[in-house]
Amino acid sequence: MQDNRDAAFAAWVGAEDAAQAAIHVLHQRTRGGRIKVAPQEIEQIARLRKEADVRFAAVWGVLGTSAAAPEALPEPLPRAERPQRIVVGPRAAQGQALPSIAI
Repeated sequence: MQDNRDAAFAAWVGAEDAAQAAIHVLHQRTRGGRIKVAPQEIEQIARLRKEADVRFAAVWGVLGTSAAAPEALPEPLPRAERPQRIVVGPRAAQGQALPSIAI
C-alpha cells in the first residue's frame, strides 16, 4: 500500500508532538509545577507552540477554507421570562431553634 501523506499535515503533527513532549518533560521535571521553572524552558515551549501554530496555519491554508467570521450575526433569541416565585407557606421564625433528634 502506498503512503500518501500530506507534507503540511505531517509537519504540523510533528510540531504538535514536539511541543506536547516538551510540556510533558517540563511537568515531570518540576513535579507538577512544585519546583520553579527556568525562563529558558518556558521560552523553549513558547517557541515550539509558535512553530506548531505556524504549521497549523499552513495546513489551514492548504485546505482552502477561510477563518473569517460571517458578515452578519444571527438575531438573538428573545429571553424567556422567569415565572414568579411561588411561596408555599410562611418561613420558620428565625428565633426558633431547630428540633433536635434524640439518638
